[in-house]
Order: sequence, then C-alpha cells, then structure tokens
Amino acid sequence: MRWLVPFVVFFLASHCRAQDPRTYWDERAKVTLLTDQQLIDCLRGPTSCPVDTHYYYVNDVVWTLADRKHPDLIIAAYKKADEMDRYRLVETLWYIDDPLVETFMRSIAFEHPHEGIDDGSSVFALDYLAQRCDLNALSRLNRDVFKKYAVLGCSYLSGPVEPAWADAVEAFGRCNYVPAAHNLVRSLDSECLSAGKAEQSLRQIFPGYCSALRSLEEKQQCYEKLLHPDPKTKDLRPLAR
Repeated sequence: MRWLVPFVVFFLASHCRAQDPRTYWDERAKVTLLTDQQLIDCLRGPTSCPVDTHYYYVNDVVWTLADRKHPDLIIAAYKKADEMDRYRLVETLWYIDDPLVETFMRSIAFEHPHEGIDDGSSVFALDYLAQRCDLNALSRLNRDVFKKYAVLGCSYLSGPVEPAWADAVEAFGRCNYVPAAHNLVRSLDSECLSAGKAEQSLRQIFPGYCSALRSLEEKQQCYEKLLHPDPKTKDLRPLAR
C-alpha cells in the first residue's frame, strides 16, 4: 500500500496548485535532470534548489532521489545534516528497499530512547524496521506513544508521518504481533487511521473470530472477550464467532 502514497499526494498537489500545467511539468522535468548531490541539497528547501521556487515541491525531490536507489550518498549526507534536513533524508530512505538502508535505520531508530512521542526521523526508521517484523520496532510503536497518535491525538498525524503510522498498524497484523491487539481494539473507531486498518490487523491476529459481527460496538466487545476471557469459560469460540 505504501506505493499509493506518492501517487495520491502528487496528484492532489499537481492538480490543485499548478496554474499552468505545462510550466509545472517543465519544472518537474528539471528535477529529474539534477545530480544526486543537487537533489540532496534541494531537500533543504526551495532556496537551495536550482528550480523555479514557485514550482518547488519537496516530494518531487524525495521520490526522484529514492527512485535512483543510491542510499550510500543519502546516509553520508545524514551524518552531516541538522535535524530538519535529517528528517527529509530519512523520509527518502524510507522508500528504498536495501540491506544498507535497513542497517542504517536500525542504527538510528533507538538512539534517543525517551518516554515522549516518537516523531520525525524516528517514526520512519521504526516503521521501516516494523515492515520487516522487527520485534523491537513493533514493541516501540505499540507503547503508549501509539495510543497518542492513533487513538487520542489525531492532530499528531499530519503530512508524511501519517502513512508511516498506518503502515505500523498494518504490520501489527501481518507480523502477528499479539501484544498490539489491545491497542488495535481501541483503534477500531479511530478517525486517525484509514478505515478498516485496525480491524484488518485484528482479523489476522485472531483469524476467524468476530468477523461475522456488524456493529462496531459488537466487534469491540468480541475482541475484548478474546483478550480478557472469563476464567470460567474454557471454549471461547461461541463468544468470538
């Protein structure tokens, strides 16, 4: 599903703001002609990019750079960059499937352990690892921070961070990460996640259970019974079907 993100964002951006489509496409074509180093410089903002600032779009730069699949240059730039530039560099690496990127993501995902909200570079690094079912990354995304993002604080989800969190919810189910089930149940009625993401993961964790129920309340109650069964009840199947 990750591949849909660039397409949707690009379509909306190009459709809404390009008053002269030909001029916009001409300027976008210039981005594809830039060197890797020029593209890395462009991530800093329009004033650092040799394209018309009126048509500068950072995601054009990110996707062009990611398509070239030269993570070594991006990683080298990260080591010299400030925090804001690092955010864009890691976002670019997020689109590149490469063992070198995985090693790098692992090196930065947990370098600043804290109890607050994971955001910026750490979100992309953690999600990159979670997509590969890394238990430490899944655990980190499942802690209280997950509740703040997916359940309690929709305002935290904005811009390119949103698909990363949607990816995390998908990974909980695909990786059969049972400890996330409680948070997924709480997220069934969340307005911050794409419709059905939490339920889809719950169905993967509890295959065949609660799927016949229609109302959201019934589904939540069904999954809660699976998570907190009555000790007197040995057979849960009647509760869950």
